[in-house]
Formats: sequence, structure tokens, C-alpha cells
Amino acid sequence: LISIGLCGANLEMDIAMNKVIERADLPVVAINLLTRNRTELTVGAIHQCLRHLKYDGELKWFISDNGSSTAHLATLGEKIPSSYFLGGISEPGTIGLCWNRGIKEIFKDTDYYIRLEDDMWLKADLDITRYVKMMMSYPEIGMVRLGQMVIDLESFSEKFKIDTHIGFEEDVLLRLNRQNQYAFSGHPALIHKRFHDVYGIYSERTMSAGDLEVSMDNQIKMRNSGPGIYFPWDLGRFGTWGA
Repeated sequence: LISIGLCGANLEMDIAMNKVIERADLPVVAINLLTRNRTELTVGAIHQCLRHLKYDGELKWFISDNGSSTAHLATLGEKIPSSYFLGGISEPGTIGLCWNRGIKEIFKDTDYYIRLEDDMWLKADLDITRYVKMMMSYPEIGMVRLGQMVIDLESFSEKFKIDTHIGFEEDVLLRLNRQNQYAFSGHPALIHKRFHDVYGIYSERTMSAGDLEVSMDNQIKMRNSGPGIYFPWDLGRFGTWGA
């Protein structure tokens, strides 16, 4: 509370001294690349991310491979700069077992990862800095979807504030109703460790990637509370598939 003399009167102002998130405060974000033997597609996905994905902090690559050939893995190692490489696993078991091993390894180094399958290409510049800052400031955000937006999803608009040195920025995210089908999506997303802490990891039973996506969606429906799944309202400018 500060009392300021102004034209003979006292002006009292409440000033909220919130912490500004500096560049040095930003966490490492891992790009979790899920892949299996689709070399040409995977190389394209890597090139498009190197070209278009923007972040004020540090981006690192992690390969979650589902039992590909040594030639495939060697090619990926050539395409990802060594300074950007966090690590990788090659797990020939079920898809869920592979994905779970990957995220467990990632969480040894950071709480933040981008889910990226090997046939997902980033077609336009996309800066994730403000989404990471919102996740750092608001524990109710567990996942920010960056890919396809389907029809018939019920959502609620919520406003989030990020403090700056000259005031603050505000952004709107759409919180998806967890009871709607496809609230959880297997498309690209920024995910925090707290999402898996509450909703669990993937089923390790034998099933397709699509069925595994539905299985995780159902795990989320079983919980009445927990970190939300959000979609940035302005990503619609890229079309229904997002960037």
C-alpha cells in the first residue's frame, strides 16, 4: 500500500508485486518425438520443428522409438543437432510401454514436454513461450493442445495474466469439458508432469495408437477434478488442424 500526494490529496494504490518470469527462469521443454521406422516422415517433422518452433527458453529433443531399425535411428541422430539432444529410448514392446518409458525419462530432467508424433509437421511459426509461462503460474493448466480442433467440443473461456516489467499481458484459453469425447487428443500438445501425476500414464496393453488415445481420454473422464486441458482460442487462425 503506497500513499502518494497528488494535488493536495492522498492517492492510495494497491500494487501487486508479482514475480516477472525472466528468460533465465524458463524451464527446459523436451520435444518428445514418437517414432517407428517412418524415416522420411520423421525427418520432415524434425526439419519443420527446427524451422518453426519458437521458445525463449531451451528446447531439447527426446526420441521415444517403438523398436525401429538401427538405420532409422542413425538418420534421426544425424538430423538433430547434438547440442539439442536430451536423450532417447528404443522400446520394441507395446506402444503404451514405449510412450511411458519415454516420458518417465523426460521427467528426470524437466516437467515440460511437447508431444509430437513422426507424421506431424509444423507448418507455421509457433511460439510456445507464453503457454509455458501460464503453466508456470497456474497449476490448473495441465495440457495445452496445439493440434487439431474437432467439432462438438464444449469449452469454457478463461483468462490468464502474465506479469511483465511494464504491467501485464492477458491471454484467453478454452478449457475443454473433460466429459466430452476427444477432450484429450493424441495430436501435438504441451504437457506438464502434473497432468500424468493426476491422470496416470498410458495403458501398456496391446492396442493401436488410436485406441490408446481413447483409453487415455477415458482415464481423464474418470476424474472429477484435476489439471485442465486447454486450447488457445487464437490457434484457429491456422485452420482446424492448427499450426
